[in-house]
Amino acid sequence: MSTSTPLTRLAERLKRPLPRAAVPARLHPSAVWAEARSTAALALAPAARAVRERFRMHLWPVLSVVSVLGWSVLAGAVLLWSAGQAYGWQEAKAAAIAAFVLLVLAVGFVLGRSSYGVLLDLARTRVAVGDSAVGSIAVSNTSARPLLPAALELPVGAATAVFHLPRMKPGQVHEDLFTIPTARRAVIVVGPVRSVRADPLHLLRRQVLWTAPQDLYVHPKTVALAGSAAGFIRDLEGMPTTELSSADVSFHALRDYVPGDDRRHIHWKTTARTNKLMVRQFEETRRAHLAISLSTNTDEYASEEEFELAVSAAASIGLQAIRITPDMTGQTVGQFIAVEVKKPGSGRQSDQQKKFQAMVEGFGGRYALTTSPEEAVAALKGGKTDAED
Repeated sequence: MSTSTPLTRLAERLKRPLPRAAVPARLHPSAVWAEARSTAALALAPAARAVRERFRMHLWPVLSVVSVLGWSVLAGAVLLWSAGQAYGWQEAKAAAIAAFVLLVLAVGFVLGRSSYGVLLDLARTRVAVGDSAVGSIAVSNTSARPLLPAALELPVGAATAVFHLPRMKPGQVHEDLFTIPTARRAVIVVGPVRSVRADPLHLLRRQVLWTAPQDLYVHPKTVALAGSAAGFIRDLEGMPTTELSSADVSFHALRDYVPGDDRRHIHWKTTARTNKLMVRQFEETRRAHLAISLSTNTDEYASEEEFELAVSAAASIGLQAIRITPDMTGQTVGQFIAVEVKKPGSGRQSDQQKKFQAMVEGFGGRYALTTSPEEAVAALKGGKTDAED
């Protein structure tokens, strides 16, 4: 791991001698300017970083209180006062004084400290399209004095919900319920809950965050399909079922011989002991080998609704193929593998593809980026593709 800093890189550059053969008789001005600019950037990088950090910690919290309208009023007041001083317009000076008075009065609305205990609770963080996503906000007064009426804002995706708090006594709890529409498949960021103090004209606006944001996953809508999933085979690693079979790999019990039974399954030791033919009975073991392919190229669909319908169809087939029962606890019943086929020479992964890969691997799945259908088939079989190297 490199431990170089801008100062050490600057020192190395200044100490680096130029070879005699590489020094021309006359240096080109553009080359000199480029070298000087690069050296100055290395020299000023630590100072610029320190200035940015101090601005973010000390100045930005104060400047962010002023809204766009507040900055406009302040700029207009300065211009009016300058025009009044230059041309002797008393009306302009009076308007500038009025604007300054409004800004000073607005300061009184954003001063003060509120002490809230806020709890954001989503009843379910994973819902399907069309299901109701209900949440609640519980706000308590944790201070020793009453709190005046205020407003809380809750960002929900691109929208913002506003909750009005009444006058609250010490220790009083106020609770509000809300419903989030789930008309489309998405990951909706809910929160953080913030309290807002602002003047009536919204020249100044001060907000305090009280909770962390939460993710609401809206999964595609699925329907129950008729029949069972195809592709079941006998397998030692398969799941035993309640259906009995005369030939399988999971032994269940012994029973009396019935004409037509396979003689290979006769248990001769028990037959000799009981003096009657006994045969083995088995439980059916099943394991489905199923690969669901869904194209994410939106150009192949007539509309966005048609693409969402394809996603729902693929999800319904996958849900039908894996039926979770209590006896499956602790066992691996399937693995999610996401394979993306890119055109050869299309470049590196985009930021969106990297986020999708992180999400798949975060859920315990496997992600493969391929450049041909043959590589995609190899990835589904567990092989390694050239794009992953």
